[in-house]
Amino acid sequence: MAIYKSDMASGRKPTVYPFQANAPTQVATNFTVPADGLKVGDIVEMALLPAGCTVVDALLALDKSDSNAAQTLSLDVGVMSGDWQDSNPARSCGSELFDNDTTARSGGTARMSLVSGFRLQKQPVNRSIGIKVEAQAATLVPGAVWTLVLTLSA
Repeated sequence: MAIYKSDMASGRKPTVYPFQANAPTQVATNFTVPADGLKVGDIVEMALLPAGCTVVDALLALDKSDSNAAQTLSLDVGVMSGDWQDSNPARSCGSELFDNDTTARSGGTARMSLVSGFRLQKQPVNRSIGIKVEAQAATLVPGAVWTLVLTLSA
């Protein structure tokens, strides 16, 4: 298992924080699938869920990432263990926002519909939101772009 970083988690794009209580703020971040592929259990640290914030909505916009006739790719999206931007390979990723999502097989968009995502409670610490490869692609498409858009509220 490996930990990969989005443009935000790697520091190439600034982290977004809500500037006012009860004023939703959108965060969009991207990750480009590497040429050497992603394996089952690999995690992409995508975005920061700042202390005192909760997720109001989440959207996945995924390029076609599995080009095999018998597609197998599925992804979980949720809260990661450990600290924001930590590269410890022992970190885990939950499935509070998306569980076994298959949108990346053919490409498209998916909106968060799990109750657990809407019920994430505000915490006094920063948390990471990640994407975990639950089932790897039969034939991964390198260079595919995964975008996660979160709407946060403080």
